[in-house]
Amino acid sequence: MKKLFYLLIFLVAVFPVFSESPQKVIVLINGDIITEAEINYELEQLERQAMISGEQKKIPLNYAHIEELRNTVITTLINKHILLQECTIRGITIKPEIINQNLQSLKNQFPEEQQFHDFLKDSNISEEKLMDEIRIALSVDMLAIQLLKEENKDYSTANEIERQKALAALLTKLLKEADITWVD
Repeated sequence: MKKLFYLLIFLVAVFPVFSESPQKVIVLINGDIITEAEINYELEQLERQAMISGEQKKIPLNYAHIEELRNTVITTLINKHILLQECTIRGITIKPEIINQNLQSLKNQFPEEQQFHDFLKDSNISEEKLMDEIRIALSVDMLAIQLLKEENKDYSTANEIERQKALAALLTKLLKEADITWVD
C-alpha cells in the first residue's frame, strides 16, 4: 500500500489522460451514483495526504498502478455509499449542533481562525465538505454502535477494532444484496 502512495505525486499529471468527463457516472449503487469527479476528488485527497506525510519519492509509474489505486478508491466509495444508505434505512441522523460542535473542536486545534482556513485551502476542502465528512464519520460510528447493541455488546467499552468488525460483517452482507452497476 505504501508503494501506491508514491504514485500519487504523479497521479494528477498522468490521470487526466485516463479520465472521462468529470460528471460521467462510473458506478450505480442501489440508485446512488459515483461520478468521475468524486473519484478524482478522492484521488487528489490521497495525493495531498502523501505529500503531507512526505511519501513523495519517485518510483516508476505505470497504468496498472494507477488503475489499482483508482479501483481501490472506487471500492472505498461504494462501501461508503452502502453504509450511508444503511444509516438512512435505520434512521440514523446527526443533528447539526453535533456536527457544529465537532467542527468547532477541530477549529480549536488551530491557534488562529486564519490557520484553519489555510488548512482548508491547502487540503482543497470547503468547510461545507468538511462538515459533510464529519456527518458521515459520525453516522457510520452511530451505525457501529447500533450493531454492537444488536449483538448485546457493551458499546460504551467497545474499541475501534470491535466497531470495525461489526461494520465489516454488515458491509459484507449488504454488498451481497446491493444492486451495483458499473457504467463504464
